[in-house]
Amino acid sequence: MKMGSPMRKYLISSWMACTGMALLAAGAPAAAQPATGAADATAANPVVLPQTQEIAMRSKAGLDYRIFVYVPATPPPPSGFPIIYVVDGNAWFTPMAHMMRLMANKLSGISPAIVVGIGYPSDVPFNQLRRFYDFIPDMPLLEKVPPGYTPPKIGGGDQFLRFIREELEPDIERRFSVDKAKRTLFGHSLGCSFAFHVLFSDSGAFQNYVCASPSLHFNGDYILKESERFIKAAASKPVAATLLYAVAEYDEKLPPSIPPELAERMAAELKRASVVTSGRALNVRLQKVPGLKTTFLEIMGENHLSEVPVLINRMLPLVLAPDGKP
Repeated sequence: MKMGSPMRKYLISSWMACTGMALLAAGAPAAAQPATGAADATAANPVVLPQTQEIAMRSKAGLDYRIFVYVPATPPPPSGFPIIYVVDGNAWFTPMAHMMRLMANKLSGISPAIVVGIGYPSDVPFNQLRRFYDFIPDMPLLEKVPPGYTPPKIGGGDQFLRFIREELEPDIERRFSVDKAKRTLFGHSLGCSFAFHVLFSDSGAFQNYVCASPSLHFNGDYILKESERFIKAAASKPVAATLLYAVAEYDEKLPPSIPPELAERMAAELKRASVVTSGRALNVRLQKVPGLKTTFLEIMGENHLSEVPVLINRMLPLVLAPDGKP
């Protein structure tokens, strides 16, 4: 595959968006939609995931969202279904919902749960401009933007959390039977930075937090600074939450398949992002937080994107064990 191909450009921009080169991808033009291929492809019926539906929502702030919902086919328990909220829903709702549909049974020891993906209009897996705004709290943009790229707008993180808590959750709870005591927030990469921001600023917003591979040094180490305030406050006010935090082997070293022409640049950015090394250090500090049950995973053989299906399989028994038992 040549460097100029749409797929190679997409893979590169996705990887850069997950590490210190995120701003380059965010400021770049939106990715073009792929061609349909065969002449009769447009006439084919789309593949539909059973037990799912889509809800269009516009927030009070005037932002449009695609809300993807999976509901188990079984009757809800008396307390309602546990629920998992997934940011970057265009990318991660389908694998989460599909594994829930397959694994929620007595043999797996996993309770059926509702899955809610919070996505954006269009079929692009990652809407870089929207996620930069939604996932980062109100602060100046400190990262340098490469020449020729428009700086992304950031600072909507708390507004996005209010949308989830005050608009989305009540709407979902009106439509479906939900156990409010068993709610999980799932985020990956910049979405994990958002999940950490929620945990560190309002730990009671969810009972479980599952996230993977944030660049902790992005934009002036703001996540690390928030973690220090959280840890200090927890010494006098214990939290009550569960955290599953994962990183991938190739978050911090070059994967074997990386093209030689990208290797030098990628190596520098991976070192700067320090996803694994900084993640280990943060985990050590979080393990000491009273009331926070923390599990840290280093997923070997996987890269920044391929780790997510593995993490989904690991998380479901943890957050959906019957009667809350791990």
